[in-house]
Amino acid sequence: MQDTSSSGTVHYELRVSGIVQGVGFRPFVFVTANRYGLKGEVWNDSSGVGIRVQGQSESVNEFMRSIHTEHPPIAKVTGIADKALPLAEYGGFSILKSVSHDHVQTHIPPDLAVCSECKAELKSGNARRSGHLFINCTQCGPRFTIIDRVPYDRPFTSMGKFAMCPECEQEYSDPGNRRFHAQPTCCNSCGPHLRMHYRAPDGSFEEWSDETAINRMAQLLAVGGVGMIQGIGGFHLICDATNSKAVRRIRRSKRRERKPLAVMFPCLESLRDHCLVSVPEVTELESPRAPIVLIQRQRDSNLSGLIAPGSRRVGAMLPYTPLHLSLLEEIKYPVVMTSANRSDEPTLFRTDEAMSRWGELCDGILVHDRPIRIFADDSVTQVSKGRARVIRRARGFVPEPIRVPMRFKQSVVAVGADLKNTVAFGSGDTITISQHIGDLACERTREAAMLALNHLGSLLNIHPERVAHDLHPDYLSTAIARHLSRNHSLPATPVQHHHAHLAACLAEHGYTGKAVGVILDGTGYGLDRTVWGGELLFGDIGSFRRAGHLESVPLIGGDLAATQPWRMALAWLHRSCPAELEHPRLPFIKKLIAERGEAAIEFMRNILNSNQCILTSSAGRLFDAVAALTGYGTGEQFEGEAAMWLEEQAVTNDGDAYPFDIQSIGGTLVLSPGRAIQAICDDVHGRCSVSSISQRFHAGFANGWTEMAFRALAENHCNTVALSGGCFQNRFLLELMMSRLEKDGVQVLVPERVPMNDGGISFGQACVACMRSN
Repeated sequence: MQDTSSSGTVHYELRVSGIVQGVGFRPFVFVTANRYGLKGEVWNDSSGVGIRVQGQSESVNEFMRSIHTEHPPIAKVTGIADKALPLAEYGGFSILKSVSHDHVQTHIPPDLAVCSECKAELKSGNARRSGHLFINCTQCGPRFTIIDRVPYDRPFTSMGKFAMCPECEQEYSDPGNRRFHAQPTCCNSCGPHLRMHYRAPDGSFEEWSDETAINRMAQLLAVGGVGMIQGIGGFHLICDATNSKAVRRIRRSKRRERKPLAVMFPCLESLRDHCLVSVPEVTELESPRAPIVLIQRQRDSNLSGLIAPGSRRVGAMLPYTPLHLSLLEEIKYPVVMTSANRSDEPTLFRTDEAMSRWGELCDGILVHDRPIRIFADDSVTQVSKGRARVIRRARGFVPEPIRVPMRFKQSVVAVGADLKNTVAFGSGDTITISQHIGDLACERTREAAMLALNHLGSLLNIHPERVAHDLHPDYLSTAIARHLSRNHSLPATPVQHHHAHLAACLAEHGYTGKAVGVILDGTGYGLDRTVWGGELLFGDIGSFRRAGHLESVPLIGGDLAATQPWRMALAWLHRSCPAELEHPRLPFIKKLIAERGEAAIEFMRNILNSNQCILTSSAGRLFDAVAALTGYGTGEQFEGEAAMWLEEQAVTNDGDAYPFDIQSIGGTLVLSPGRAIQAICDDVHGRCSVSSISQRFHAGFANGWTEMAFRALAENHCNTVALSGGCFQNRFLLELMMSRLEKDGVQVLVPERVPMNDGGISFGQACVACMRSN
């Protein structure tokens, strides 16, 4: 910056962009300016935070450095633009009212867990907000899920209908108070109120409010009841996590037979009584994002086995709202805390719908009168190789933007994949991913996808100039893209599924060069119109070629194979051990014959011999097949269940690895597990332990893909590998491959902030569309 006068006094206008509204940024600027003896003003507008600051040049420079380095911890400054102005007259430094205009560049903060100061105030016996179930400040509380439009000011949120009392108004207007312009601020006399509706055993209904409502819900849970509770971004079903009868009721209500349920623990000490928790996992749990974290369960934990059948891990979280804190302080034991929607439906968040449905789902409901404007499920993370990695990106993360190493010349909306759907908007040098939406096979979920798309686009004030979508012509998300393209005259960019995974990983890490991508997942439409899923790619954010893949086998039954793993086991036996089909000796085939009849197996043999099935190179389906060969998977399952079970069995890195072979066919590397399948069959006949079979399979699979990666690196004179796709949620596999690659000096990139599963596809699609349109 240059002086604007010979006296050394300067006057500048600063434009601060990033997450700078609703996080105490203006009070911070006010205090910092006064500390340096500066004059001027600060305000919010639709572009972020504006500052005019005047004073000695050295002091202004120090002030600007402080904005970068000392801002509130939940703020995120992505840029500061400055412009010199003529000197002006100011009486001091002041905070102005917000200004609105059409061009939006600011970023809305995510919803944040209750902070330590508010926790202390909540539990204090003599504070004004003691026991206040909606306590918040500029460092915590709801944000994204209560906002209607920017700028982020109270009248434009669902708190606009609550007039502040004089005491709250005074705090709200005091720049020295931590509730200065905290938009959801309120107290017991002027804020929302809690009600509990209860259905008595005789069928009559009763109602209580506030603290009495908390007490009644605690009593309901104590006798094995199931409740519903309004959270930040939706409603949850809740019950005693040690009561299998109550957990079973929740599963019936949700129509969710085996998928894991999350558990909320009253405090960290309680969690340690049930789980083995590491330092990085504690950091995640206690962060302002407060996600569900996948953690190892203690062997002697008395949590119900129905919470996560067949798994040694549990999805754990700590209370993140004052309501959670007050209820769990009352009951002092862990509870199941799972979204109140039925399986495959979108998150239940509208109060009227919850009130109309609670009677069929549970015994009582805790509900309040602060509306939720948009749904946001709980986020899920896990720690691998010491790093937290997002599995489901929602509450606490959304709508935080992710900076990418390119600029959008055309703004882009990307509609994601059909499973674990998210949408994303790209503009400038950032991409904003929506909250987790779900699987689009459900019509209500497709409606939720459009709601999320319209809501996020409105908040960001982005009017897309291009739509990106999956290459699959029959995906439901592709149909959404066609609708947007037709109705808004948008050019469409189809993106191959596994290239989107690769591009997302590279862009998240700011990497613009060429890399080898090992992309392992369940399903993705290939350039050759087969089903890809075990892919060795070479490329960058904008382009790629298929350098190798897992050997392809018939996909018997199409999508049914994802929930009936025995189908893929038969396909791999037909390819590698045909005698096992002609003269069945494996226990799992005998079980299939007992359950489905010899005619069903003969029918499958005929299909396989006909060569009429579409082929797949899916890594996820290979994991399913191996699980089925060992006896797991003759019944109906949720997608990924068999592979998760197989990972759970691999408890050690010791022992031999099954052999995997690599061939070069027409210049393309092909990884064949044929000899591994044969060895697995021999070990099953020899009554080898499932743990040993799983360990040897993981080791051989990791060795095979590591060697594939090394060959591609050497051929292309490259030293960077990206690992992505849903199979890498398998920590055992991920850590094996990372260790072996890094040991040889390879730079390994793995997604962290963007889900490596299909929840990150929209981000990757936006990246590819940006590069192609540029």
